[in-house]
Amino acid sequence: MGRLTAIVLGAAGGGGFPQWNCRCAVCRLAWDGDPRVARSTQASVAVTTDERSFILLNASPDLREQIASSPVLQPRENLRGSPIAAVVLTGAEIDQIAGLLNLRERQPFALHGTPQCLAAVAANPMFDALAPDVVTRHATTPGMPFQPAPGLTAELFTVPGKVPLYLEQGEPEVGSDATKLRTSAKRDGTDWVLRGRKMWISNGSVSGLALVFAQTDPSLGHKGIAAFVLVSTVLVAAAWIRLPYYAIGPGPARTVTPQIRYDGRPRYDPTGALEMTTVSYHQVTPLQALAVGLEADWTLVPQADLYPTGNVALENQRSISEMDQSKIDATWVVLRRLTAYPKQHGTGALVESTVPDCSADGRLFPGDVITAIDGHPVGDTADGLVRRYPQLVIAHSAT
Repeated sequence: MGRLTAIVLGAAGGGGFPQWNCRCAVCRLAWDGDPRVARSTQASVAVTTDERSFILLNASPDLREQIASSPVLQPRENLRGSPIAAVVLTGAEIDQIAGLLNLRERQPFALHGTPQCLAAVAANPMFDALAPDVVTRHATTPGMPFQPAPGLTAELFTVPGKVPLYLEQGEPEVGSDATKLRTSAKRDGTDWVLRGRKMWISNGSVSGLALVFAQTDPSLGHKGIAAFVLVSTVLVAAAWIRLPYYAIGPGPARTVTPQIRYDGRPRYDPTGALEMTTVSYHQVTPLQALAVGLEADWTLVPQADLYPTGNVALENQRSISEMDQSKIDATWVVLRRLTAYPKQHGTGALVESTVPDCSADGRLFPGDVITAIDGHPVGDTADGLVRRYPQLVIAHSAT
């Protein structure tokens, strides 16, 4: 396969530049022949891999002028013929399809487009000049690769936009004349009943909301037209139903330095920022799951991985308990480095904390060592002590 070559035939928007009826500050320069601006035909591109056969991306109304200014697109050896092998439509705007009429005269080529684009061409009898037995139609599906010519693979994809002006109402018989809408809306109690048919709706198969225009009173003309917002039941379900998955990603970063306080020791504050990054997680709906897929820093995790027992409340309580224990362990490490804590107190149980308002509150303090209770010696571990006196809260044992 040869190298891909692209030729920009035109880069101007609808109407070309300067626009035929415009004399704005910039268009005026073009009309006056100012060398600082260059005239341009409407947007279209020709691509090739062999310099012999070319594929046009859209056929602008200026196509004949574009061919005249591009020798590689002009007839060559034979009495009749063209190096244009195919046209790929990316839409059905007038600026994208009107140039097809320049390619009549029963010259064979392939026409590729979505079913909606091809339907718009077929609905206009003017394009019957491109006889289907000569200009073959090939429907393409967005997201599915296809070959408009040997050695060249293309793929269409959808982007936000609007339907062509002549199809704005979504009804082939109406075009842009809203007063001729056939879709009707009749009140039925507190509800509205809509009847009609709409076509060429961008992303209509996947959208959750639809704005539908309908006639409520034809005798009022354009004042008898109302817009209705229709909500897809799929959208409602996707926005509210919770999936057995959780989104996990970075939470807020909190500055730690102001939280570090101590007296009697030199303090060496960092020159940069010392921050604690938290982890955020939440159960997702289908819409949220799709959003997570677009975020590089977030991931989806099955609920079973976070809550193996299936008991969310129990697992959350266990996590809180583990966090509390980690705080105690961190405190123990710092105290050990700074004060050689805990001291060697001999055999006994070291008191880490007491429960507020219990009988030991105000009598036992962190750092105390319990050596005996009611005459019974306390061993090196606190296990036996807790079993005998469950009201005590003992975090560590010491010798």
